[in-house]
Amino acid sequence: MAIAGSGISYKAWVSPSPKAKLLLIHGLGANSLWWESFASESLKNGFFSYAIDLREDRSFAEFFDSINNLLIKIKEDNPGKKIFAVGESMGASIILLMALKDQALFGGLVCISPAFKSKVPLKLKDYFRIFLPLFYDRNKRCVLPVSSDMCTRDPAYLKMIEATYDKDVLTTSQVLFDIFITQLRMRLSRMRIDSPLLFLVAGHDMLVYSRASVKVFGRLKCKDKTLIEYPGMYHALSIELGKERVFQDIFKWIEAKI
Repeated sequence: MAIAGSGISYKAWVSPSPKAKLLLIHGLGANSLWWESFASESLKNGFFSYAIDLREDRSFAEFFDSINNLLIKIKEDNPGKKIFAVGESMGASIILLMALKDQALFGGLVCISPAFKSKVPLKLKDYFRIFLPLFYDRNKRCVLPVSSDMCTRDPAYLKMIEATYDKDVLTTSQVLFDIFITQLRMRLSRMRIDSPLLFLVAGHDMLVYSRASVKVFGRLKCKDKTLIEYPGMYHALSIELGKERVFQDIFKWIEAKI
């Protein structure tokens, strides 16, 4: 689906009379299709889902513009229902930043494998390759050494990822710089979040340091916050083996906040 005149692409899973509405934000290198299993189960549990596709956006500023435009549409559908933001990896950072700008924006935040400190194996020459274009072409596309089998062990999703998206993670120098600055900000400051907060952390994460996520969780000033860890699970919890347990933990938490 698309919002007329905006260039924004998204997928929606809707039916009459939802309990609440979910805004789904994917991670770097992912796309809206990755939310298919989660959104389908959400619908069965009475929640609408709207998954935006951010692959064509070239900076966090563009991410925010696209998401805010979609939020207008979400608010118009079944007005009065709470909106919960669900973000995975980079998407978790995005929803946290949005909540910090507007504390009343969401009824709650679900941060899946938040990316606050990267494990991606980069050498010194890679940093020059990624960040030098900031001085002459901020939209230059960069490839990261990340493979789908670092995200999930689920054979069906591994096949889907290879069939529907680039083998390599492709993004811009500006996006990577925005991620770097956001990670520093999250790790070094003590921020206040008024919305209820759920952190879900993978026990065997090969893309980000889970301990960094736990430390950020501990530093966040939030009266209603919950942390759940999943031993042995890979980074992309929404498409990983055992994802059904993750889904049920999210639905149970949201139900309690409606």
